[in-house]
Amino acid sequence: MTYSTSEGLFVILITLVGMGTLLALTRKTPWHKMDIFLLILTGIFYLLDTVWWWFDLHFYWSDIYFTFGKHREQLTIFFILAGISFGILMVLRLKRKTRQH
Repeated sequence: MTYSTSEGLFVILITLVGMGTLLALTRKTPWHKMDIFLLILTGIFYLLDTVWWWFDLHFYWSDIYFTFGKHREQLTIFFILAGISFGILMVLRLKRKTRQH
């Protein structure tokens, strides 16, 4: 399961733009310590995912394989954890944003 560098960098760009857009939607919501912790945690997991892809590291515990259409795809556990921590961050911020109005 190898991706070209341009494909990998494109996925990284799209993910970062998407995350930045979602954070921009909640820019007027005050930041709490939990928000900052979750954002740092998301960054660490996302950085680990990028390192795993860049150096082509594959271990039985770090990769999850699935089939999408006729293509075999993989996700690292770090990408999933980054998604979960970012999802929790967005839920907390959106909840707080709706309470402000």
